[in-house]
Amino acid sequence: VASALLSMDALSRATAAELRTGLAPLVDGYAGWLAERATEAEALPEHLHGVAAEVLHNARRVHQRLVAGLKHVLSDPQALQCFRFMNEVMRGQRVHSQISAKRSSDPSLSFEDAQRQVEAAEREQPSSWRPFQLAFILMQLPALTDPTAAVRSGELSRVELLFFPTGGG
Repeated sequence: VASALLSMDALSRATAAELRTGLAPLVDGYAGWLAERATEAEALPEHLHGVAAEVLHNARRVHQRLVAGLKHVLSDPQALQCFRFMNEVMRGQRVHSQISAKRSSDPSLSFEDAQRQVEAAEREQPSSWRPFQLAFILMQLPALTDPTAAVRSGELSRVELLFFPTGGG
């Protein structure tokens, strides 16, 4: 996953080919990780094989959804445009939150000065997704544009939330 394209700024400008190259390590990395878990599951005690098989089945479905999400954003020009826009907006939100934090800690700092500081820091370390966040987004893309998608409508429909404790309050 280290070679995956996670920068919000880069993702907001990426071509379909650049996205394929940049996001394939995320999808392929999950497949590799899953293969390792399958090997580990074989070594589990017999009474755990059923649970392991169920978990692996669900994880393989997740991988299929990752593949479908990447294919969707690469093959649908509108999905690509929306994906880019989402990254641009998220980067802008991160930048403005940092500007606000700087000005809160130093009220004498002008917006322009805080913006320059944040933009300089962005050049050094751009706002980026964590791999699991970007994977979650990829998984959701096809269902967002297709109201008849199995995970959105019908017997298999479900609500999926991305929750992670941040320790931030």
